[in-house]
Formats: sequence, structure tokens, C-alpha cells
Amino acid sequence: MSGLEAMNVDSELKSHKLRKDSRTNLDMQEIFIKKGTTTDSNTSLYLETTHLKLLCSINGPIYISTISKSKSDDANKMNVNFNLVFPTYLDSLPNKNSLEMLLEDLFSQNILVEKYPRTKLNIKVEVFEYNCNVLPFAVMAVSLALAYANIEQKGLSTCSNIIVKNGEIFVDPTSDEENGAEFKLNFGSLVDFQENNIFIQSGNIENTLFKKVIGTAIKMCEAYQKFLISKI
Repeated sequence: MSGLEAMNVDSELKSHKLRKDSRTNLDMQEIFIKKGTTTDSNTSLYLETTHLKLLCSINGPIYISTISKSKSDDANKMNVNFNLVFPTYLDSLPNKNSLEMLLEDLFSQNILVEKYPRTKLNIKVEVFEYNCNVLPFAVMAVSLALAYANIEQKGLSTCSNIIVKNGEIFVDPTSDEENGAEFKLNFGSLVDFQENNIFIQSGNIENTLFKKVIGTAIKMCEAYQKFLISKI
């Protein structure tokens, strides 16, 4: 198992708020990754952070022999299906369905689907434990698992999670830390930073602080991407 050590994402900003897990407000979580089994049609990857454990499984490309007329467009490209799973003893995310749709749409854009006509790809992310935002780590796990499965992508996808609480920027917040935050941001980077997208944003902050948040988010995505590249 190999990992990314906890690191201060933005040394130019003041970082002095010590958290319960001993990180400062600008320290990212440690990430550990273990590559699972890889066959002609199946690849798995286990990802663990300080506050989350998940398994990503890739099944496909699977050839589709019969396509109905109503879905004739699927004949010219790969159809990407996403399944986000939580064990019964865990509370599922309240926005699970919308998160599945977001991830499915993201990777339908990032995978070179036209190179895989008449096929489907099943992506499953099973969350075993979490006390933080699932989205950034699901994005990283899927993107790296796709690389292991030799599924061609436009680039490695990354996503950062940042909140502003009492006027302070916090990166990789826990679920408890997110409670009461005046601003929340999931900022994603596709295609080697040529396409930056705000996936989810809630709350309002003044413009100068917003620019600092975006700058910090980009630095997080850069750190994540370097980490993913080192694992390929």
C-alpha cells in the first residue's frame, strides 16, 4: 500500500487552527492506495484516508450485442454506468442519487467513449467508512482505476473539498467540521487542469476570500494529480 502523506496545501496562507486529528486547517488528509485484482474486464482499487475507506471496481468494457432503436446513439460510444454503495450499517449520503449522476456524467465526459463503440462500462464505488466528503476520493479512485484498466481518458480527474468556517479556510474537512460552515466548495479539475469545474458550491463569502479558496483548491488538485501520476 502506497500513499500521499498529509501535507500543507498552501504555505502562503496562515495555518494555525489545530484540528482534532492533529492536522492544521490547511493540511490535506493522508491517502493510501492499494491496487487490487486486474483481469481483461475487471479492475479494483482500494483507497483509504484518515477518515474514509472505499473500494472502486471497474467492470468492462462489455460488448453490447443488441441495441434498441431508442438507444441507437449508444452504438457509437461506450455507455458508462455508476453505482455508489454504502453498507447497511452506515447512513447513505442524503444526496447519493445526485452524486451518482454527477460522477456518471463526469466520467462519461472524461473517458474517450467514442473509442469503445457498442460497449458498456460498470463503475462501482463501495464506501466502507466515512467521516468526510466522499466525492473527492471517489473521483481519484475511479480515475486511477480506469488508468489501471487501460481505459483511455482525456486526463486524470481530481477534486478538492474546502470549507470556510468563521472566516478560516479548511481543506479536507471532516463531516463534523462541515457543520455550520458558511461556505462549501467541491472544485474539480479535468483534463490536466485545462478544464476547471466547480462541481458543488453552497453559501456566500466575499470575493477576496473566494479567490483564495479557488487558489487553494487548484493547489489541492495539483497535489492530487501528482500523486495519481506517481501511481501509474
